[in-house]
Amino acid sequence: MIKSLSIQNYALIDKIEIEFHHGFSVITGETGAGKSILLGALGLILGNRADLSIRKDKSKKCVVEGEFLLDKIDLEHFFSENDLDYDQMVILRREINSSGKSRAFINDTPVNLNLLKELGEQLVNIHSQHQTLNLGKFEFQLNVLDAFINNPVLLEEYQNMYRAFRKAEKKLQYLISRNQQLKTDEDYIRFQLSEFESVKLEKQAFEHLVDREQLLSHSEEIASGIMQCRELLDEGDTNAVQLLREVVHVMNKLSGYHTPIKSLAERLESVEIELSDISSEIAALSNETEFNPGELAEIKNKLDKYYHLQQKHHVQTVD
Repeated sequence: MIKSLSIQNYALIDKIEIEFHHGFSVITGETGAGKSILLGALGLILGNRADLSIRKDKSKKCVVEGEFLLDKIDLEHFFSENDLDYDQMVILRREINSSGKSRAFINDTPVNLNLLKELGEQLVNIHSQHQTLNLGKFEFQLNVLDAFINNPVLLEEYQNMYRAFRKAEKKLQYLISRNQQLKTDEDYIRFQLSEFESVKLEKQAFEHLVDREQLLSHSEEIASGIMQCRELLDEGDTNAVQLLREVVHVMNKLSGYHTPIKSLAERLESVEIELSDISSEIAALSNETEFNPGELAEIKNKLDKYYHLQQKHHVQTVD
């Protein structure tokens, strides 16, 4: 049963509040008196589409609100299924703001228009000589059947069982959805694991690849420098090893005349040996710095995989 209807800024209406009393109410008037306007406003809170031109003052919002008493109709299951707070007095509200945006509420809870319409169809039945009753609708038939059987105990028993069924059904759907999500997560984790395994993330291997990539990328520059060093150390006409040997030879000849000279000669001999070893190692580097485009491309490909995983998982190092 409708208890009240409040209308603001709708069509010709600035503001009006109508109270309905228990029993039969009649709204009469001549053609153009505004009966259809009241029905149009009522239709807004029953889920009808809004015509933006119905706002009397386009700079203000239009608000229609209705109070309905649910003591003669059982809609508790409807509220429960749609996560709405149930009370025997329900308030439907529709707002159309100055920009034309429409909002709907059931007991101050924002809802979509379809849900408002679904509830409205169970609260109010509007018909005329060209419209039929809602005889074909399941909700209407169910209410008629409940009223005809007139067995509150059986009805409550059935409703409790139905609510339990719906609750179990929702839980089942949640578990199915959760299981699907877990499978999706598992597939993704397995995919990530396969990425890690394909790259074989190891710190030493990564550092070796970085060093090798640096070496091959600058192989020409390194080879040129090594050649220059070898020339200066022991391959040129005048080289460091040869000069140092001559110095050692002279110092050894003088070492018998003065003790400090002998000590210096021994140190120079050590330097000569060390310098010869260094020269040999530098010569060996020549073989390692030979440019190999195939190896360089393979190393760059492996490093790209490392860097891709670092960026993907927001880490700076392989560790």
